[in-house]
Amino acid sequence: MLDLLTQMGRPSGQIRLVLNRVGARGSLSLAETAGIFDRPFAVQLPDDTPTTNYALPRPALHLRSPRDGPGHAVDILAALFVKGTDNRQLDFLKSRVSPRA
Repeated sequence: MLDLLTQMGRPSGQIRLVLNRVGARGSLSLAETAGIFDRPFAVQLPDDTPTTNYALPRPALHLRSPRDGPGHAVDILAALFVKGTDNRQLDFLKSRVSPRA
């Protein structure tokens, strides 16, 4: 997909990678996954199936999740799409997340 976006003329600065289910059982480690791509992941969504399944029918619940929980990672993901969010703001949000590797 990265190659296709590049061939289509999408500027590299507009492409952001999101790694889903970080720490999932049986998956590659964060270090192994990072070695596959030439760029960092903009957001790392932790694997927390019980919390995510519990929160699905309760949309406001993610606001109360711990700072290393899926809700906070989703907040960072949403910030990527908010016009005017700068790198300083994203760095602050990311500094509060500790994905399980």
